[in-house]
Amino acid sequence: MIMKRKLAFVLIIMMLTALFSTAGFAEQADVSSENGPIVYVKDGVVQGGEITAGNNVLTMNECDVVKFGFKDGFDPMINIRFATPADTAEYPILAFKVQRTGAGTEGQVFYNEPGQGATGSKVKDFTWGDTEEWQWIKIDYTGCGIIGYLRFDVFGSADVNTVGMIAAFAFFKNEEAADAFANSEAGTALGKDTGTHSIKEEIASDTNMRFYFYDKNGKISTGWWFHPYHEGLSLTASFESPFWFDRVWIYAYCSSNPCPILFTVLDENDNEVYSAEVEFIGNAEKIIELGKAIVPGYYSIVLESVERDEDADPVHFVLGSAPVNEDVEIDFSNNGAATNGDTQEAPAIQLLKCEADPDYTEKPTATPKPTAAPTDVPTPVPTQEAATDAPTDVPPETKTAENSEDKDGSDKTKGPNVGLITGIVAGVVVVACVVIAIIAAKKKKEAVKK
Repeated sequence: MIMKRKLAFVLIIMMLTALFSTAGFAEQADVSSENGPIVYVKDGVVQGGEITAGNNVLTMNECDVVKFGFKDGFDPMINIRFATPADTAEYPILAFKVQRTGAGTEGQVFYNEPGQGATGSKVKDFTWGDTEEWQWIKIDYTGCGIIGYLRFDVFGSADVNTVGMIAAFAFFKNEEAADAFANSEAGTALGKDTGTHSIKEEIASDTNMRFYFYDKNGKISTGWWFHPYHEGLSLTASFESPFWFDRVWIYAYCSSNPCPILFTVLDENDNEVYSAEVEFIGNAEKIIELGKAIVPGYYSIVLESVERDEDADPVHFVLGSAPVNEDVEIDFSNNGAATNGDTQEAPAIQLLKCEADPDYTEKPTATPKPTAAPTDVPTPVPTQEAATDAPTDVPPETKTAENSEDKDGSDKTKGPNVGLITGIVAGVVVVACVVIAIIAAKKKKEAVKK
């Protein structure tokens, strides 16, 4: 009877738990059905799209947030891409839950269609609230068409000591719906767990892991053009890397349509180390994964335009430039056009350091060829054979019947063979006696006949 009561109690608890859970899911489903696309963070993973670092920003996913910090104050940006685009005819209000430190108040959000990048004609300004706590910021995008890409410019210019976090970007039917979601259980739960890692420490570590072709404190500007873009244009940057690297960072100013570029790394003998076709979109950084650790040495990075569909919209590629810092040579003689007026000395390229390949074996250095014909050195010939063998650590070779006798029958290991010589002389004497006896007998027979 007691067991039955316990079982009934457990069943009641399970039914109540299921009921409350269903009610909770239903509430979230209702909220979700009333709202447009959303990109948010859960357990360190971005849901519903992408949140990635752009120029001069480092991002770090942790728990329910994407943390960000600035590597430099010039034009910092973060890219937001929605897996499901928003139709602003139905969902014109963008609301995002963010937090930041610092005194900056003015920011911008660029927008464009899915697959496109930032363009100056599609941008909305916003103002931060006067707080360092979490806040929801709203922007009206009425009449802006289909939006699948956002570029979040935290500030127009940022102090490198400023840090912040992103919990979500979402579209709503109106401001009331955005406010209702922000105050709901689901809205307040966004960004609740922020973790413990410091984005400033990550930035310091990241900076130490980079080899700059340029002065990292200098402003990146437009540089070398592939314009008009057609197959075969190229630009080469040659350098010496003092450490192992496995990625290459490039900043470029490109068209909003995907711009294909053949990226190649050559060693000092022009042997191909890595080559792949990559696409650049908009004004943004690009990190190219080489897939292997490259040993320190002399290299060249070649950027080359490739064949594309002639019916595609016009594209352009401009490699960024900055004040020179390292001894890097650049050849843009085949880039198809002159540089811009504000082009600086060094290309906006960085090498990202990595650990050495533990399986790497240094190639042996080739023996240099002699500059003159060598002089023959005469081999010394002994004037007298040694009476005894010189002492040696190697045991004497054991002679066999096959190798101990020379062609003349003498044993070289024992000197002249006396027994053999005596036998030969005795044999000769016997043969001579036999011959003499035969001759004497023959003469005797002849005398008897007579």
